[in-house]
Amino acid sequence: MIFLRKFWLSLLGCAAGTVLAAELFPGVHAVDFAAAALTGAGLALAYQLLRPIVKALTFPFALITLGLLYVLIDAGLLWMVANYFGGYTIDTFGWAIATAVLVNLIRRLLRSTGKK
Repeated sequence: MIFLRKFWLSLLGCAAGTVLAAELFPGVHAVDFAAAALTGAGLALAYQLLRPIVKALTFPFALITLGLLYVLIDAGLLWMVANYFGGYTIDTFGWAIATAVLVNLIRRLLRSTGKK
């Protein structure tokens, strides 16, 4: 039950973050609300399925970079998901990093309010 609550909060945070990034950042474009929300849902799935594997494989390098590599991993996952789904484009990798930071801030905020 706790896993499902965490997943739904992650899904909501990713969807809200991608929609908000399309509105705030000039380098992030969404055709409509549904495209941004679908990208957020795909990002939540990538975070649940791919992120733990990639983080485990890159752990020694993350120690050297003091965790900054994880921001690049999140930006790479976002870039991959945005290229997979149509209607959501990110101009440069710098905007992908900014969007990943925004999405993770919203996810962290939602997960902290969702605790009992």
